[in-house]
Amino acid sequence: IKSTHQSVSRVHAELKVEPASGSLSDPSARMPISVIDRSSTGHTFVNGRPSAGRGHSVALQEGDMLAFGVDPGTYRLAWSPVVLSYSSRVPREEVLTMEATARAAGVFLTSDWTTECTHLVIEHLAITPKLLCCVVDGGLPVATSFLTALASMPSGDALPDPAAHRPRPPVGPDAEYTREL
Repeated sequence: IKSTHQSVSRVHAELKVEPASGSLSDPSARMPISVIDRSSTGHTFVNGRPSAGRGHSVALQEGDMLAFGVDPGTYRLAWSPVVLSYSSRVPREEVLTMEATARAAGVFLTSDWTTECTHLVIEHLAITPKLLCCVVDGGLPVATSFLTALASMPSGDALPDPAAHRPRPPVGPDAEYTREL
């Protein structure tokens, strides 16, 4: 979050999202989120209440309102996780690697497609029920390189561009639908 208000310093507060400790397949199991006041004035507010001062952490919940300095702007905390689905045909060794990478990236990973999924990890486009669900639900098909890029990006950066991590064109019988995909 970048404020242009003069009362908000460049590193006024830090939002910290704890890594998932359990299963990566359940995005409803929200990761603990907190705000740490980094300002010299202690002007970090959660639901209108000031923080305990510089260096102090406050646990946050869905819907909490954050404000910084005397900036009239406020921000509402909304849980919007990145949830990747992968093919159930992926070999177990590769799934373990993907799980470790997903945990490092702070994203969820599941072999089931649900409406909470945001991306489908697929190396070659293939017309499958999972790809069709992805398209219908507004998800994005991406190659495994997208997951790797997520894990290597600096904290706080925007998500990698999915267009830079497109799956390869379909092969075999699905190849005749390349233009449509």
